[in-house]
Amino acid sequence: MHLILNLASLFMDLWRGKADCANADLVHDWPWAVLQGDTWTKHGADVAASKPYLLGSFDRPPRNVADKITSGYKSWEWLLYLFGLGPGLLYGVLPFDVWQSFCKMVGGIRLIYLKKITPVQVRVTYKLLIEVTKEFKEIYVQRRMDRIHFVRQPIHVLSHLASETVRVGSLITSSQWTMENSIGSLTCEIKSDSHPYANLSNRCTRRSQINSLKSMAPSQLDREHGKEGHVPRGGIDLGDDYALLCPKAEHMRDLEECENRAVARYIDGDKNNVKEVEVVQWGRARLPNGQIARLWWKEKGQFTNIHMARNVKIQQNTDEIPTFGEVQFYFCWGAEETLAMVSRYSKADESLLKDSFGTLISCQYQGAEDIVVYPIKDIKSVVAMVPHSELSAELLPSWKERVFVVKKPGLDLADLGGFFESDNEPWTAMG
Repeated sequence: MHLILNLASLFMDLWRGKADCANADLVHDWPWAVLQGDTWTKHGADVAASKPYLLGSFDRPPRNVADKITSGYKSWEWLLYLFGLGPGLLYGVLPFDVWQSFCKMVGGIRLIYLKKITPVQVRVTYKLLIEVTKEFKEIYVQRRMDRIHFVRQPIHVLSHLASETVRVGSLITSSQWTMENSIGSLTCEIKSDSHPYANLSNRCTRRSQINSLKSMAPSQLDREHGKEGHVPRGGIDLGDDYALLCPKAEHMRDLEECENRAVARYIDGDKNNVKEVEVVQWGRARLPNGQIARLWWKEKGQFTNIHMARNVKIQQNTDEIPTFGEVQFYFCWGAEETLAMVSRYSKADESLLKDSFGTLISCQYQGAEDIVVYPIKDIKSVVAMVPHSELSAELLPSWKERVFVVKKPGLDLADLGGFFESDNEPWTAMG
């Protein structure tokens, strides 16, 4: 089974107080069994309430875990819930030491899900996951023989993930996700009921031969070659796999005062040398990873059946700390530059970042107070900015004003399948 499903089953049984226990071991003596009663109900509602903030490219958003945990909760929902939303929504719910150990596991799993992983990241993963296995026994087992059954197989597997990555390479290429996708793709081609295995073997051989031919002459033999980077009608190819996409405003519009200052600061570094500027707004931008970044103007006022895609990660150099912001609109500046008007979020709360081992990036929305212009190619990915839960109010008094970053787990995994977010969506002209 999926490692993710096994880990989810183990920790949810413990946190909900549903794990088997001996007669001498009482559930109400478990300090970690906090997801019960009203807390469990409220936590499930928080998970469901995060849906509008999650991108459409995140695939299936997690449902209310309190209501749907026994109704076919999918492995992708568990992945997004525990390893995406978990550090933020479980902060202030789990005891602090339990939450910190959980964050270490989240950090290790997020690194393992990378398609390209560096030796430094492998060492960090090894350290985090080894500490998780050690702390699991200290927190949950506590050297009690009647709790030895808590140490299930997935806890042992965690200690081997880093070493296996060194031995065979990135585990994402041999994960359950990849294998299941291949199995499903091949078995749907079976046409012989009387000899299914022979038919499957022949079809696997044929596919391997076809793939070999396509790799040798992709432009002549692969019908899908080049389609992923195709720019739809009305769009502009910006190079480096970036593209501006419609909708596009029909008329130029004057910028607000704060936006004029941002343009002045970008052009000559002087926010006081403000000139009134008119620009033509663009509504969407496609990034090299296949995601489509949208903007505040088109999403404002909509909260039903929406998946916000206006929040982005901005990084000018690979070695600098990324910035997160809400895109107001895209526009062309002269013949050469394509820019994004961005409302920056505050810097991440350093104490939360440190306590969570880098897994909880909590920021404050600043609106018009911090408007900045960035080159569109500084945008690296689209992220979700999810509000904190009221359950964290005791440890985080400013929870109402704060949001935390959720990146798509396994975005590299989607890249393996040639992921490109669909351009076929209804839109209306802008202004």
